[in-house]
Amino acid sequence: ALALYVGATGIVDVAPTGFVWTEEGLQTMAYLWAMNGANMSMYGDPEPGDVFTEAHLGIWNGATVAFGGGSDAMQDLVPGGGTALAMYVGAGGIVQWSNLSAMPVATNVSVTPASPGVDDALACVYEYTDPQGDVDASSVRWYVNNVSIGEDVATVSLSTGDVVSCSVLPSDGINPGFRNHSDDVVIG
Repeated sequence: ALALYVGATGIVDVAPTGFVWTEEGLQTMAYLWAMNGANMSMYGDPEPGDVFTEAHLGIWNGATVAFGGGSDAMQDLVPGGGTALAMYVGAGGIVQWSNLSAMPVATNVSVTPASPGVDDALACVYEYTDPQGDVDASSVRWYVNNVSIGEDVATVSLSTGDVVSCSVLPSDGINPGFRNHSDDVVIG
């Protein structure tokens, strides 16, 4: 099986087995057998639907110690304890995606004003919630006529009849949530 750790900077580790964890903020990692100590742990080869729980912690910590590290506590596997995203994969493919903390959410995404003119300043507004109360580090992407024009765009020239929308990728600075899109508005 293949396991990946996914952090704020993208995939930073690939390993030949089960479940891999590493501390958030570590920019690069070598392969699992490179013995990077307490910065890496693994959990076997999970069965479909398996979920990492307290019951797995002995196996998890055994692997950590075997690779030269210490022991982890479950509370260390949440924001503030130093982890970001991880996924398990078994022989049958991905069986569990684990954020190890609940993801932030962006809802009620909309473009204002709702009936804009060519000279109006547009804003992408949304409601942000994070179960841990972390700050909003979300990014906004703009679309004109269903084509992305980039993130957090300051200015763009629009014409009457252009269709504009936006999307928000919620983030607390470590963990991203799922992108949410606004309805279209038509430039009048």
